[in-house]
Order: sequence, then structure tokens, then C-alpha cells
Amino acid sequence: MGTLQPRCPRCEDFLSIISHAPAHYSCRKCKGTFHSFSRLEDIIQESFIKRVSEIIENNLQQESNLICIKCDQKMALVRPFHHYKRFEEFGVIPKADPEFMRKYSKLEIDVCKTCFSFWFDKNELNQIPATENKYDEKEVADTEDPILKYLINIPFVEGIKNKDADSPLLSATNIIGLTCILSSLWCFNHLDMMIISILDSENILFYGGINLITSLFIHANWFHLIGNMTFFFTFSKPVEQKIGFKKFLILFFASGVVSGIHQSLKMKHGVSLGASGAISGVMVYFALSFPKANVSQWLHIRTGLGMFNYKTFKMTIPALIFISAWFFEQYAYATFLKNNSDIGYWAHISGALTGMVLFFLNSNEQ
Repeated sequence: MGTLQPRCPRCEDFLSIISHAPAHYSCRKCKGTFHSFSRLEDIIQESFIKRVSEIIENNLQQESNLICIKCDQKMALVRPFHHYKRFEEFGVIPKADPEFMRKYSKLEIDVCKTCFSFWFDKNELNQIPATENKYDEKEVADTEDPILKYLINIPFVEGIKNKDADSPLLSATNIIGLTCILSSLWCFNHLDMMIISILDSENILFYGGINLITSLFIHANWFHLIGNMTFFFTFSKPVEQKIGFKKFLILFFASGVVSGIHQSLKMKHGVSLGASGAISGVMVYFALSFPKANVSQWLHIRTGLGMFNYKTFKMTIPALIFISAWFFEQYAYATFLKNNSDIGYWAHISGALTGMVLFFLNSNEQ
């Protein structure tokens, strides 16, 4: 389960979330970046921020056509170097270089007057006087490899009898998976449907609590959907073959609802969506049901910047060890990052615990 991914105010594509606190988002399509004020203090000179503040305080800015993704207010268009004759007064450069001033006299940036967050179009931020912690847009772009991340982290299950046996077309696994895919694809192009389907942590009983169910089938973007469905189809088929259609539905929805409630209580402010909490319950049920099974995964080690600078190797370990290591990893991230992540680690934890409880309940019945 993840939190709702914001859209680019310039091209409306989904933004890559680099960090939530402080806010730092980037758009892979138009290459723009969004920064909260607290982040900018570390990467650009104080004199630049002072200049922007003065422009806004004196109402010298123009109106932007962008909407702030943080507070949903109209942003202001600021031209900090427009009055370039005042460069020296604000100490932006030691000496007013005419060539430098002509180059940046028309630089325009979008600033939110409410929360003082900044939007920079492609290459704009690299043109601004920086501190020693200079921001490099190219470096950020080179280190974001979400496609490679999801492809390499695909798990493979080995050592299960009849795992390749044909399952009925209308199995719970196929129905749930297809519903997730179709619902998510629809919402990618209908943001209004996504908004009413996701889970609001401040009102989890909105619409009578139905969002605890609908949010399981909605995903924020392609990478969120592909990642969740990969793990779902890997682990769900053997579990459903073992416990049957009805019990599998109970496992999936019970884990999903419990994880949604827990994530909402932990998050307090925000929204969540995705099937990963429910899938976590399925994964734990799988590990306990097939302790002798193995899980193989291709891992990668970065050898440099760029999309293909990796060394890869295959790791195969018992399913119980794999899921146990994964569970403690989720707990470590949840404890360390608290709520400063777009990933619902607490949802994963509570979903996994729900799956474990249902396994032991079903074992006692047998």
C-alpha cells in the first residue's frame, strides 16, 4: 500500500517522490522539480531566497498558471534577476558581470505565496547561485531507475508441487488481479475516480467504509501497479490452490482492511491506496504453508551512475527466511522513516500479521 503520488503542475504526469520531508519531487517527463522551502535552504544561497521573499512581500510578482501541489493554491511567477542592476546589493555574485546578468535577466520561477514552495522547470535550478551542496538535476535523473528496480526485484517461487497446474479461469487470483489492473488503468486517466476511491486517513469510514475495499484495487502509477501485481501473482496462486476460493478471498480482504485501518491510524494525515497490505498477508500465508519452498530473486549492485551500471546476481533462499527478512525490513523502515515515505510500511506489517493469524486459525480447523 502506498500514498497518493502527486501530479506534475506543468504536464500533469505523476511525479517521482524523492522525499516527503522535506518535500522534493521530480517529473521524469518534463524534468521539472518541486522543492519545499526547508530543502532549498540547504542547496541555494540565502541571498537568492531573500530576493524572492522581497519580491513577493512587495507584490512585484506576476500570476503563474501553476497550482501548488502542496497546498493547492495558485502560485506566483517571480523573476528574481529581472532587476539585474541590484545584483550587488543582495550579494548574489561578488561583482556584477554584465554577461552573467544578461543570461539570467529573464529567468522565471514559480513560487507558492502560501507555503513558499518552489517549482523549477528543466535546468532552472542549476542556473541559480548554489551553496556547497549544489543540486545536480542530471545526477538525480541518472539515479532514478524505477523500471530496472521493479524488473530485477521480481521474485520466483521454486520447489512447490503442482505450482504450474492449471487453475480455473475464474479463480480468486485472476479475478482480483484483473480487477486491480483494470481499475488502476481507468483511474490513471480519471483522477476524480481515483480521489473518491482511495482511503482518507482522516475519515476511514467515509462512504460507509467502502474505501477500505476500493482502495485495495487502485494504484498510484504504472510502477506501483506492476510491483504489486508481480508479487501478488507469484505468491497467490499456490495459496489459493491450498485453501480454496472462499478462504483466499477472506485472507486477501481481511489483510487489506486491517492494513488500511492500521496505516490510516499511523499516518493520521494523508491518503493511501494499493493492494500491498493484502498481498503481505498472502506472502506470509505462503511462507507458513510452504516452508520448504524456495524464493529466488535477481539482485543488483550499482557500479556507477546511469541506468545500466549494475552487476546482477541470483539469490535463492527458503521462503520462510525470505519472508521473515522482508518483514523485519518493513519494520525497520516503518520505525526509522516514520511517515516520511510514500510506502505504507505499517500496512505491510499489519497485513502480514493478519495473514499469520489466519494461517494458524485455519490450521486449528484442520
